[in-house]
Amino acid sequence: MNAWTATCLAAAMFFASACGPRTPPALRPDLSDRYRVHVLQPNDTLYRVALRYGVTVEDLVALNEIRDVTKIAAGTRLLIPDGGQSLEIKPRPAEPAPRLSEPAPEPLDACPSRAPVSLPIGAAGYAWPVDGVVLARFGTVDGSPHPGLAIGAPLGTVVWASRAGEVTFSGPQAGFGNVVIVEHGPGAFTVYGRTHLLCVEEGDQVERGQVIARVGDAGGTGVPYLYFELREDGRPIDPQPRLPTMDRPSEVAEARRRGYGVRAWLTPSRIGSAR
Repeated sequence: MNAWTATCLAAAMFFASACGPRTPPALRPDLSDRYRVHVLQPNDTLYRVALRYGVTVEDLVALNEIRDVTKIAAGTRLLIPDGGQSLEIKPRPAEPAPRLSEPAPEPLDACPSRAPVSLPIGAAGYAWPVDGVVLARFGTVDGSPHPGLAIGAPLGTVVWASRAGEVTFSGPQAGFGNVVIVEHGPGAFTVYGRTHLLCVEEGDQVERGQVIARVGDAGGTGVPYLYFELREDGRPIDPQPRLPTMDRPSEVAEARRRGYGVRAWLTPSRIGSAR
């Protein structure tokens, strides 16, 4: 587990919050009159700023000459790259109160007691672990490894076991929220990170489609998502070729429909997104 945790923590640097009493740096005088300006608010992140303006994190870092994304203070004025348009992340409208004849909504702080659901599977027998949209693919972030998928979904969305197996770990990981690891056979594991509620314990036998957790926002980024990793023989591999094809027009269109202001960084080779 140590090597895996270290890899996740390295990739997690993309979600450093803008906080602390540091003095905000001045804008570059040769550029401040040519670009839009965004003033970082407490708990802002580069990822959220990129979402809002429809630009990539890489372009924000390059234009503002940011050398350490963990040392960005609230009040810092960021230049927005050309082409950026303000794309507000709109919250879902409030649901009407249930009638007396309707069942009460399922509490998000409880594990549902339900039978495993039937999920479409890929050629290798794996299913998508959550109903969401891919925000970051398998690859690298600014030269750092991102050995899994970041799948955006509303806070509290149920997380399913991608395949039947035995839970070999269920608990918190420093800097990465609650984590579940399931072994599916010799050398085959799936990892489910950034969850808000754990619904299984170490040693449990789980079926494909069984609820094992709920999606969380462990880093306080305001963008809840599930981190999903597939490992074979001790090495992370790209999960998507082993998962069924999504019946959607495109990841970008689906992301916009769900309220994520994402754009060009949803590509196979570049991520510019979450941990």
